[in-house]
Amino acid sequence: MPKILGKSVAGLGVIFLAILGIYLFFGSQINYYLYERDLFQIENEFESKGSLTIGYLFEPVSFEPTRFNPVNRSYLVNMYEGLIKLDHDLQIKPGLAIAWGMKDDKTWEFILRPNVFFHDGSTLDAEDVIASIERARLYKDSQLIDFLSTIEDVTRISEDRIQITTVNPDPLLLQKLSITNIFPSEVKDLNVPVGTGPYVFDTIKGDDTVLQRFNAYWGDTPVYEKVILRAIASRRDRERQFEEGEIDILANVPPTTACSVNNYSDFEGCNNINTDGWEINSIPSLEVSFIMFNFENELLADKNVRKAIAMALNKNDLVDFAFGYAKPSSQFISSGVFGFNPNIKVTDFNVSEAKRLIRDKQSGSFERLTVNFDYPAGLDAIAKYVEAQLEEIGIDVQSNALSAVEFSEALKKANSDMYFLGWKSELGDALDFLEGVAHSRDADLGFGSFNAINYENAEVDSLINEIVENLDEEKRLEQMQTVMQIITENDIIGVPLFESETIFAIKKGFELNVRIDGYIHAKDVK
Repeated sequence: MPKILGKSVAGLGVIFLAILGIYLFFGSQINYYLYERDLFQIENEFESKGSLTIGYLFEPVSFEPTRFNPVNRSYLVNMYEGLIKLDHDLQIKPGLAIAWGMKDDKTWEFILRPNVFFHDGSTLDAEDVIASIERARLYKDSQLIDFLSTIEDVTRISEDRIQITTVNPDPLLLQKLSITNIFPSEVKDLNVPVGTGPYVFDTIKGDDTVLQRFNAYWGDTPVYEKVILRAIASRRDRERQFEEGEIDILANVPPTTACSVNNYSDFEGCNNINTDGWEINSIPSLEVSFIMFNFENELLADKNVRKAIAMALNKNDLVDFAFGYAKPSSQFISSGVFGFNPNIKVTDFNVSEAKRLIRDKQSGSFERLTVNFDYPAGLDAIAKYVEAQLEEIGIDVQSNALSAVEFSEALKKANSDMYFLGWKSELGDALDFLEGVAHSRDADLGFGSFNAINYENAEVDSLINEIVENLDEEKRLEQMQTVMQIITENDIIGVPLFESETIFAIKKGFELNVRIDGYIHAKDVK
């Protein structure tokens, strides 16, 4: 992921600052030629098509633009935009801001894109951006409050320029602004989306949210005149519409539906859905699943026991549970996330060595070793596998399936011996995991909220504290990779299991350049 790049060579630094000054203060003119396109050319570059129907598992409870959960984002990405845009590979691109730069480590200036219209016909200006960011970071029901907590102030410089001041240097500010939706400052009722995106909210008909193409959109004109976002909660209805071709793209495809594509038809639980007329497409997600160890448990406090458990779990077996739509993971973030350490290898599966380590721990005792394993309800197959594998090396596992509320409460109390956790690095950066899970609990700093293993390492905490404010991309990556090596190989705080894939079903004749974050932007469908 590109961040602010620090240079140590003085000559290059001077050149860089000179270019940055030109770009920052004349960005509007430069970007007009780089990013604006002749509207007549755009209108003649594509063949307009009728409607596109995308099927989802759920629909949003509201269209509040500061909601950040995956359901809301799946819908809102078609209607709203941020100052910054992340492309399919999460590379930073100009969005509603065409240029930006830093005056100092904590002060950013942004130049707004000219001639941008909201869906209500009003034009984008600095007041709209300020109102949107302020709501995202201060509104009591906003799900972006924690993300934007580093922002101290947002001020207007001119109609097309704003300044953002942060409490401390924030290397992820641009990524955070990419998920902060911009709306008109005059709009009071945000239940009806009013953004600058390529599609305008039209109506809701039953399970369908209907969008219309925004003909005044500043960017490339979308191919489809109408987009229908359809919520299909019923598995039977979802499979019927899949087979009968009533939808064009199906998101939230479970591995059990697409398993025959990966030659898992004979596996238990595989539903052999008729895929005639369809193509199954998948992409590695930003989510990794793993098991964590509680360091206050007398048994798991022994590093050799943690190592034995890691060696007793065959990651390839777990891939089979996902019918091939996963790959073994070597660490707690996926390979597409900034901070991934390519030098860390997947733990070898070695039951005999695991047994030896456990025998040494027992030291002649005839008592069985026991641990509790808490996991979210619905993952029974994984729990049974963990039970069987650990029983083979001499550890009895008491598994507990917990509801979402119960699981959240267990994390707060930090009293599970072992627990299962899936983590999605939404910003494409390892910092959220390191802050939330690897750092010791610190209520004042807001770190360690998901550290339910009572893990503390002063070196790790110190490195994370530096990473949080480090604007030097190269040094920051080195620090992240060091922390990942410590927690994965040295301290073995848990067992990375697998990196799951996001699966889509696409009607033949349609083209979708799938994004690494798993979200479907209707304007990208051809």
